[in-house]
Amino acid sequence: MVKWYQGDPGAQQQHGFGLYPGHHSKGGAVIAPMDRRTRERYEFVPQAILEKSPAFFTARGISFRKDTDDLNDYQVAELALGGELPFELMRHEGTPVDETEVYLPDVIPLDDIPSVLRRILKELDLSVSVVRWWRRSADTPF
Repeated sequence: MVKWYQGDPGAQQQHGFGLYPGHHSKGGAVIAPMDRRTRERYEFVPQAILEKSPAFFTARGISFRKDTDDLNDYQVAELALGGELPFELMRHEGTPVDETEVYLPDVIPLDDIPSVLRRILKELDLSVSVVRWWRRSADTPF
């Protein structure tokens, strides 16, 4: 089980996003819609851009919904690996049509982002070569 801490590390308030074997993805963990309580519990921040469109993921059975935020319209798939590692695939109107952003909970330390992204890519049966960008510095906004 991978654990991340929210708030003061000394407080040891753990958020365990454990992954267990399943049958619904190429890597072995179940990819399922994120439950509403999980979506409300975390602030999701952009951590990567993939060179794949939402249509690519839709063709693989991932459902996106359309919505609007303060800036523009967007498409989002709110998902969880193994029911425990929440993530979002998102594309905002006005961004390149062949790109999808990966959003992760803000409680995940920056140093853990590469391994978390690799795990998500594995479960989606994608190689690291589809990553156009990923956050590498704590100085980056969000």
